Amino acid sequence: MFVTRAKGIRLAGQIRAGIVNWWREFSKSKMGVVGLILFIFITMMVILAPYVATHDPKLYDPIRAVPPSTAHILGTDTWGRDLYSMLLYAGQYSLFVGVVTAAIVIGIATTIGLFAGYFGGIIDEILMRTADVLMVIPRLPLLIVLASFLSPGLQTIMLIIICLGWTRPARQIRALTLSVKHYDYVESTKASGGSSLHIIFHHIFPNVSGVVVAQFVMEVVAVILLETGLSFLGFGDPLRFTWGQILFFAQQKAALTSGFWWWWLPPGIIITMVCFSLAFIGTTLNDRFVLRLNVRGKD
Repeated sequence: MFVTRAKGIRLAGQIRAGIVNWWREFSKSKMGVVGLILFIFITMMVILAPYVATHDPKLYDPIRAVPPSTAHILGTDTWGRDLYSMLLYAGQYSLFVGVVTAAIVIGIATTIGLFAGYFGGIIDEILMRTADVLMVIPRLPLLIVLASFLSPGLQTIMLIIICLGWTRPARQIRALTLSVKHYDYVESTKASGGSSLHIIFHHIFPNVSGVVVAQFVMEVVAVILLETGLSFLGFGDPLRFTWGQILFFAQQKAALTSGFWWWWLPPGIIITMVCFSLAFIGTTLNDRFVLRLNVRGKD
């Protein structure tokens, strides 16, 4: 019992030290800190939408297509729905799609990259040639073609992105795996009889985890933009609010030409803010951690 408790205390101390070291390194980049603060603020506003929204986003108000006012912070659309509340609730689905889809994509990419890089041979050839074929196909046009043959909805968009999005991060993780697997301590573990799975997940993966996290953050940006684009083109779920759906309905009602700037401008700004904040975070992670891979591996 005391041994287990001691191990738990030691593990907690290691995790705490790791977080402190991570933050000390990350906080050296003002751009990364600004991006992190901005993203946390937007995420908290979206999560707390039931408490900070001023109206029911599905409530049709007789006051329609009015500009921002004290009654409606960001105005209303042509159905009288409060756009500020819609923007907050739409963020829940947009961020959910972005984070969950990116997590699955990076999970698949990490597994493929680790196994292809470590084992090489026919496994590497099959996986990488498949990736090469998918990479040369323009992503958005292919997504549009596939979405047109499948039932519209967020699940369809997520499935298509998952099937096509793993190629680039998988190739980068594979390249790093090819380098890390030749480190002395990895070779020593292999010579001492360590299993392949043990080496991959206990020695190689910790060294490439920096690029995995950085790729995840950047993939969230890509997924949000792809979902927005597909929803804007009419392939989203009309029954669920997303930032892309708001832009789609604004386009359908000619908000741009009709002067309803409050309908399309706020979603565009919030999408830009989220993508820039994540880009700042991803760039900082890449600069501060990924570029130090060789140093960490030799320690």
